[in-house]
Amino acid sequence: YLYKIASKYAESSFAINLPERGKLIKSLHIERKFLDALKSAQENLVNRKSEEPAEKIEILERELFKITEEAENDKGGFASIEKVIDFSISHIRKSKEEGLARGLPTGFTDLGKIISGFQNSDLVIIAGRPSMGKTSFAISVAINAAEFLQQQKSEGVVAIFSLEMSSEQLGARVLSVFSGINSNKILSGMVDADDL
Repeated sequence: YLYKIASKYAESSFAINLPERGKLIKSLHIERKFLDALKSAQENLVNRKSEEPAEKIEILERELFKITEEAENDKGGFASIEKVIDFSISHIRKSKEEGLARGLPTGFTDLGKIISGFQNSDLVIIAGRPSMGKTSFAISVAINAAEFLQQQKSEGVVAIFSLEMSSEQLGARVLSVFSGINSNKILSGMVDADDL
């Protein structure tokens, strides 16, 4: 019975256009999620739930970011193993000839040796107890990556997203990394005249 179904399916015109249909279904799925996020944001505004306007915007931004990530992570599609291996070998040869690390440098030599720099497909999670320097480390890595891109005259961009800190707090952390002044002193305005 299953064989009959499979053979009829293989002969149908639907099976011939399967990759295109898959892309269409994925595209419609992303559009549906986008519309759902907008509808939810509209309902939040109409119902005037307890969140402040900034919180409502942040919630919508988080949802849209998730949708964007999902859409971008699926751009590659299917690839034959031969193409993947050919690409890998040519990339290894190019890296060896030019002496380049495989990914975007972190600025931390030992870490770079372990992970071969940051790859486009990586999800990097920095975890630890409170006040262990996670944010400072992440900002240092972001600054190092930005400086590398600038040296290479690359059009790449480094962005920092934080669900816990405001842009003012992140800015203070960046200033702290460059200046060596405690970020709490910067945020509270308790800097010395020499520090300015």
